[in-house]
Order: sequence, then structure tokens, then C-alpha cells
Amino acid sequence: MNIDTIRRSRGLNQEQLAEMAGISQAQVSRAEKCDDGVTLGKLKAIAAALDVPLQDLFIDRSRTEHEIVQMYRRLNPDQQAVWLELSRTFAASHPK
Repeated sequence: MNIDTIRRSRGLNQEQLAEMAGISQAQVSRAEKCDDGVTLGKLKAIAAALDVPLQDLFIDRSRTEHEIVQMYRRLNPDQQAVWLELSRTFAASHPK
């Protein structure tokens, strides 16, 4: 689960996230460890507190990738198109 990566990128500790999500710190800890007993409702609360779509909690991204996705989502559609074009141009000029 990607909760701890997102939480840390926001500079939050488990207690702060728990307060924001309206759940206990123990529930945040269990969710981060993928322990049994974490309900979908708790995961939705965590996602809402982190201001990310629920599926982002399950995507294993590096901290940098997560930051890039978050920045991209904040752009309007025209800015997103420019970002994508710049990214494609950069990637084409720097093949693996």
C-alpha cells in the first residue's frame, strides 16, 4: 500500500493523518502495513484526508512519481497538454 509514501511526502505523521481522516493512529498504522481489518470506509477516509483518489493508495509509486502526478493533476487541461508535449519531447531526446 502507498499510504506511508503519500503521508510522508506531505510531511505528516500517522497521528496527524489519523486526525485528518477521523480515525485512530492504530488504524492508519494497520492500513500502511496492509493488515487485516482495515475497511474500505477507513481507506476512503484516508484517501480523502490525503486529497488523492482511492486508487492512489494502491499504486506503488516512488515519491518523485507521486509528486509529478500530483503536480500534473493540479494543472488545467491546456497546461496538461503542454506538460505532456514537453515530456514527450524530452523523452524522445533522451532514449534509454
